[in-house]
Amino acid sequence: MGKQKSLFYQMKTACDTFVPNFDKHSDKRQGHDNSHVIKSLQSKENILDFAHQFTDYLKSEYGIKQLKQITPEMCQSFIDKKCSEGCTEKTAKAYQSLLNKVEVCVKHTFHIKIDFRTEIKKELLQDRISIKEFGFTDSEMKKILDYKGRSECINVVRFNSYTGCRINTCEKILVRDLHITDNKVIVDIRKDKGGRNRSIVIENKEFVKYCRELRSGKNPNDRLFNVKSDSVNKFIRRRCAALNIRTPDGQIKSGNHSIRKNVATNYSKSHGVGKTMEFLGHGKDRPDLEKVYIKE
Repeated sequence: MGKQKSLFYQMKTACDTFVPNFDKHSDKRQGHDNSHVIKSLQSKENILDFAHQFTDYLKSEYGIKQLKQITPEMCQSFIDKKCSEGCTEKTAKAYQSLLNKVEVCVKHTFHIKIDFRTEIKKELLQDRISIKEFGFTDSEMKKILDYKGRSECINVVRFNSYTGCRINTCEKILVRDLHITDNKVIVDIRKDKGGRNRSIVIENKEFVKYCRELRSGKNPNDRLFNVKSDSVNKFIRRRCAALNIRTPDGQIKSGNHSIRKNVATNYSKSHGVGKTMEFLGHGKDRPDLEKVYIKE
C-alpha cells in the first residue's frame, strides 16, 4: 500500500484545473458549468498560496490528513482566525471566495461530499485602517534588522530590505538564481506574480557580501531560503511588538508588504516611479499602485 499523500498535495491535485486561454464569455453563452476551472495564472498562484496556508492551519489545529475530514466548523475557524488577526473585510471575503473555489475543485476531482461554507463575523473585524497602509520608516527597518538571534526569517527580511521581493517569491529562489560580481547582484526571479519571469539588479557592496554569505555551503539547486510566508510575517510582527513599532492609530505594524513600501519609497528617489513599479514586479504604468506603495 502506497504512502498517503499530504493534505496539501491532495488539495493541489484537486485544484489542478487551470486551462490556458480559457474563453469565459464563450463558455457562459454555451451554458456549460465549468466553475471548477481555474482561468488565469494569477488565480492558480493565489489558490496554491492559499492551499499552503489552509492545510498548514488544518494540520496544526486539527491534525487531519484527508480532504474529506474537513468540516464547515474548521473552515469557519480559519476565517475567524484571519479576522481576529486584523485582516480587512475585503481580505476576509477573498479568503472566503478561495475556500468556495477549492470546495468546487475538490468535489469535481474526487467526487466527495464536503461543505466549506463560511460567514464573515463583523464583530471580529477590526474597524481600523489596514496596517498594509503603512510602510516601515528607515529607522524602523534599522531596528528590525538589528537582530542578534539565529533565524532563517531574518535572512528573508534582510534580503527583502534590498530587493523588495514578495515572500512567496523568496520561497522559489534557488542558489543558482543569484549572479554575484564584485559590486552587484542579479537575482533571477522565476514565475513571479502572474507567472512572469524577471530579473532585478542590486548595486550595493553590502548586499554583495550578504549574498555571498547566504549561498555559502549550499548547492546550486538548493533553495536560498527554507521558510514559509506565514513564518516570516509572524517573525516581523513579533519584532514590531517587541520594539513597539506601531501605526498612528496604535496597531502593531507588521508584514512584508511594509518592507516593500519602504523599498519602493527609497528606490523611487533615484530611479523614478515607473522604474520602481517594474522593480517591485508590477507594470510600469500603474498609478493606482503608485499611491499604494510610494509615500509622498
